[in-house]
Amino acid sequence: MENWDKQPGESQKAYAWFCRYRDYGMDRSMAKVLRKYIGKTSSAVHSHWSARYDWVKRAEAYDGYLEKERRKEYEAYNLEMGKRHIQQARALQEKAMVRLQQLDPTEMTPTELLRFLDLGMKIEKDSLPASDGMATEKADKDDIIGQRLSKELLDRTERLLQRKSDPQE
Repeated sequence: MENWDKQPGESQKAYAWFCRYRDYGMDRSMAKVLRKYIGKTSSAVHSHWSARYDWVKRAEAYDGYLEKERRKEYEAYNLEMGKRHIQQARALQEKAMVRLQQLDPTEMTPTELLRFLDLGMKIEKDSLPASDGMATEKADKDDIIGQRLSKELLDRTERLLQRKSDPQE
């Protein structure tokens, strides 16, 4: 038995009033409940029941229970959403890979090829495990050699592509 359930010795009428108090919500007070149901803000009988059956503590316990249940639902929803997003992402990746494999690099402009190369390098780098985002940012700043090699590779690729598209060579 939970402490927000009907207590031993608690009359059905007293319990019904506790339920009204409990269900009023987080901003509950005896005055608000009484005003809502009987149009006045105090009652000796209701105050007696509240004190005798510890309505405040029971209502707080019920609030805690509801919050715990909401968190469970929220966590379950987030897990399901994550699984759904992974499935959707995989479906998108599969469609993109089919189209990507059909692309003929000779029909692409040098700019398009450079974008593909740059994107591929970024995806590869982002796929490497990092302890946190700060480590990746620090690695980016400290990796001067890697940055220089990437720039040289992009420049060389651009020159080669320009030669290929230049009919004089």
